[in-house]
Order: sequence, then structure tokens, then C-alpha cells
Amino acid sequence: MSDKYQLEWVKEAISDLEECRNFLKSKNPKAAKNAIKRIIEVTKLLLEQPHLGHPIDDMPEFQKINIPFGKYGYVIKYRVDNKKIVILRIKAGLQERGFK
Repeated sequence: MSDKYQLEWVKEAISDLEECRNFLKSKNPKAAKNAIKRIIEVTKLLLEQPHLGHPIDDMPEFQKINIPFGKYGYVIKYRVDNKKIVILRIKAGLQERGFK
């Protein structure tokens, strides 16, 4: 049996990623490309280090990881489900307060 994790994105996380890209693209296309590249790199890093993030207060089954980028960065909310890492949401650092 394989010890490798699989990555799964829920539709809300895909929409979040597109929203981040579209918002930045209108202001700075190069920054948009770099931000998306960095977010994808971090999600792939979770395949090797699934507990790299920190538990979310009052919701220990979920974890979040902060991604430095620009002034506010991004936050990925995810859960580890057996050998699957499920990407649940991606938000700009300013939006993190409503992450529950």
C-alpha cells in the first residue's frame, strides 16, 4: 500500500483561486501569475508535509497555512483525510477573519 498522499480541491477552493487570480490580474498580471504559482507550490508541498499548517481555533479537524505574498499574503484552509489532502478554501490574508 502506498504512503503517498493525494491532493483534492473542492469547487469552492478552485473558485477562490480563480477569484484571487482575476483580482490581481486586473491590477498586475505578473503578480497574479506569481501568486497562483506560489499557492500551487504550497499545496504540492502539503503532499510531503501534510501537517505543515496549524489547527484552526475551535475546529481542530481543519488546518490553515499562511502563504507570504505581497502585503497581506494568502491563507489556505485544508483538512487531512486519511491519505488525502483536501483543499477547502483559499483567501487573501485580509479575508482570513471570516474563515470559519
